[in-house]
Amino acid sequence: MKKLLLSLFIGTTLVGYGQTCTIDYSQTAAGIYPDTLPTATVGEFYDTDISFLFPTDTAGFDFTNFEIIDVNAPSGLDWECNNDANGCNYDPQVEPYGCARVWGTPTIPGQYTVAIDVIADLTIQSGNLVTFNVYIEVLPPIQSNAGFAMSPGFGCGETEVEFTNNNPSAGYTPIPNQTQGFIYSWDFDNGNQSNQENPANQIYTTTGDYYIDYSCVVDTFGFFLEGITLNNVNCTDAIGYGEPDLYVNVYDGDNTLIFTNISSSNDADLPQTISMSVQLNNPPYTVQVWDNDDDNLWGTDPENCVDNSEGSTQSVTLQLPSINSYGTTTLVGSNGSLNFSYDINKPIIQIETTDTLSIYGVPATPIINDVLSIPLLSTDDLGFDYQWNLDGTPIAGEITNEITPTIVGTYTVTATDTNGCSSTSAPFEYDNVGISEESLAHFQLFPNPAKETVGIIFNSGIDAKEVVLTDLTGRVINRLPIYKNDQVILDVSKQSSGVYLVSILDSNGEKYTSKLIVE
Repeated sequence: MKKLLLSLFIGTTLVGYGQTCTIDYSQTAAGIYPDTLPTATVGEFYDTDISFLFPTDTAGFDFTNFEIIDVNAPSGLDWECNNDANGCNYDPQVEPYGCARVWGTPTIPGQYTVAIDVIADLTIQSGNLVTFNVYIEVLPPIQSNAGFAMSPGFGCGETEVEFTNNNPSAGYTPIPNQTQGFIYSWDFDNGNQSNQENPANQIYTTTGDYYIDYSCVVDTFGFFLEGITLNNVNCTDAIGYGEPDLYVNVYDGDNTLIFTNISSSNDADLPQTISMSVQLNNPPYTVQVWDNDDDNLWGTDPENCVDNSEGSTQSVTLQLPSINSYGTTTLVGSNGSLNFSYDINKPIIQIETTDTLSIYGVPATPIINDVLSIPLLSTDDLGFDYQWNLDGTPIAGEITNEITPTIVGTYTVTATDTNGCSSTSAPFEYDNVGISEESLAHFQLFPNPAKETVGIIFNSGIDAKEVVLTDLTGRVINRLPIYKNDQVILDVSKQSSGVYLVSILDSNGEKYTSKLIVE
């Protein structure tokens, strides 16, 4: 968490203005909350709030206003304040709390420093420009569905894709001869298939759409006995007592009774169906069919319906279906005259998914052009999103096709097209060599930036003969002679917004150049 002193503040939205964002009123110390923003992902909409608590004074002097002039978010993200109608100006003496909304769809992955530029006014001094930082990481795109996730979620040029199974087996141990656990099938549409839970990364070399087929069979439930239909029995009731009152007993491999319907036996005609739901996880299983004689005056012991004997142990052993028999299987059991069919169900979960992986071409590699006498680095604007980097780290807010380098180091620029594909320029080593202060010593431009006209004031010691206005390609836009170092006025009202070069030629053939920004 950052503590705000004289030069550390943030602002975008204050209570009492609008509801662009939500303020965290739990904070009591002047600062920015949070100083690290939630992680964003390329191609996914992002929306988060930053709360701030303005200091009201420093060293006994009151702050009278804070103006938020820029939040340099990564490419694809924007910011807004609810006091936009008032130019994002805030009076901390009225309300010290506020917040900012950062939103949009990021286009370039990386770790970014988000520089927030603020002008602070004190009772004794105004116009104090300060910058402070918050941090955000933008992750590469991920595409996910019920079956699997792909990272990246699309490709640019030759792409290696990692596939993550969304239905892991979690170390499940199959039941011998009953369950197979998790059965996977992958078709990557690049000529490769796999039955692994976590397949190897796949390489895609050609642009186009690839259709990834995934199947997962979850076979972990085992077999269930769901019904027995009695077709024929060898047991009868005495004359006058109707049909036999039939019931079944089911025993597991430990000879434990796991099902009986003796309480609901009846004298219905055959066939009779007894419904149940008995998990068969301890084979072998046996079934006995009995005739209940509780209401018979000539005997109350049940009769076994294999041999029509009381106390008989005759039974039928149930056979289980094959391990890969899914759904309901009907089998037949018999012993002597006893005959019945029985239904065994093997439930499974089957997940089948097809998803599309798009592989795009990469944009043209940007080329850095340099005008070190300015200094200025630029690349041709081909309609891409741009991000400048210093020593491999994105530079906050530098998202146009040009940059004024201020720090010695290695500069690159990344161009990203509408598909989210990027290419990065060759590195440019900026070491400040060749940058001269002579131009500033010999003439000045005002105003700069300019909209209509720009004046040139010459300092003593230069015998200026000609002024030349060019664009960054070197095309001459205007050329004027100079007499006696008089002030020169250049008309730039018809020029497009951008960066131009103003060069002064003196009587000795020396050339001095400065950068002019036209708005």
